[in-house]
Amino acid sequence: GSGALAWRGNQADSIKSDLASIRADFEAGFPYIPGQNFWVRPCLDLGGAGTFVYAQTYGAESKYWFASWTVGATPGIEVMGSLPTSSESFMGLFVKAGYFIPISGPSWFGDKNPPAFSLRGFSLQLGLRFGKSFTATEDEGNSY
Repeated sequence: GSGALAWRGNQADSIKSDLASIRADFEAGFPYIPGQNFWVRPCLDLGGAGTFVYAQTYGAESKYWFASWTVGATPGIEVMGSLPTSSESFMGLFVKAGYFIPISGPSWFGDKNPPAFSLRGFSLQLGLRFGKSFTATEDEGNSY
């Protein structure tokens, strides 16, 4: 699984706004298609996101707040460059790109007239992956 947290605040003339978002995903497992130096695999993350928006106007002293949640899927692809390790394990740098598609929501709470935007969009992850390699000959001798 993976998760992300983002916050942004802006201020202009007579308005100030803050936006915070959190996202958590669980990944449906697909095996890597091994290559010599690069491994590739399809991805499907299932999860949700929550958003909080706060806006304040100066002068009239109006304050508005909105909160939402949505559940969705993120299909994508991952490419990993394998680094030299032992024959029993692997380590690699990976790039994973996907597109979040809301299945349910967003459901807004708070003041009247919530903002009109969707949490749909591209995602990009970079990281380091560790794993254990199994070959057919290693598995044949084991009884479970």
